[in-house]
Amino acid sequence: MAVPPHGHLDYNRAIPHGADTPLMFAARVDDLASAKVLVAAGANVNDADAWGVSATTLAAHSGYGELLEFLLEKGADPNAAAPGFTALHEAIMRRDEKMVSALLAHGADPNAPLRTWTPTRRSSDDFNFAPELVGATPFWLAARFSEPSIMRLLVKHGADPLFVHHGDRVVEARGGDGFQHRTEVTTALMAATGMGGGRAWVQPGRSEREALTLEAVKLAAELGVDVNAASTDGRTALDAAKLLKFDSVVKFLEGKGAKPGTIKKAQTAPAEKD
Repeated sequence: MAVPPHGHLDYNRAIPHGADTPLMFAARVDDLASAKVLVAAGANVNDADAWGVSATTLAAHSGYGELLEFLLEKGADPNAAAPGFTALHEAIMRRDEKMVSALLAHGADPNAPLRTWTPTRRSSDDFNFAPELVGATPFWLAARFSEPSIMRLLVKHGADPLFVHHGDRVVEARGGDGFQHRTEVTTALMAATGMGGGRAWVQPGRSEREALTLEAVKLAAELGVDVNAASTDGRTALDAAKLLKFDSVVKFLEGKGAKPGTIKKAQTAPAEKD
């Protein structure tokens, strides 16, 4: 899995020797049988690698739901966040409602912010958290990744639907003279229409994505999120929905009184892969 971008001397020292405990190896390859034997023999269910990634977080990242639930039932910390992200963030990135439900049932914090981004190999499909997602909460991430059922689960467990994300992204300066940082301010409703950056790694097809986006937008509106909130560059959710050509979302937003924003420069549709 992608690791945090900051330097870590323990990691540098340990990696030539494997850097993992037997339980971490079991979590890495979804070896539930070995994990059970190891825990029964006294292995620490909160084992983590030199970066601080726990066995539970690793299982969530890899989509190993049974192993995740086993570790939680044996007392693993659902909020382990040493590397800057939790198992809940990972489960949401995978669009795995069952894992999200298990984590919340065992006390995962539904408002835990993402603390760091994770690097990836160039031109790869490695799951990772983009820099502009740092600071986002689970509910906002679920909206951004078109996961209305997970959004409902999170709200049921106390997530704040009115959270406003301030994402920092690096853009080319005007005239091509270097780069500059730009903060994009987005609500969960705006995130549901693709605003706020960060790619959805488990991507439904276009028709399903439009239906999920509509459901996520409706839910956010029902929970009190402002349909006319605008980002730093003046865009609104209605602008984003029009760029995506999601007619059902446009119709719903217009029915709720949504207005186009005052866009400061030409925009392109949010980049998504089918």
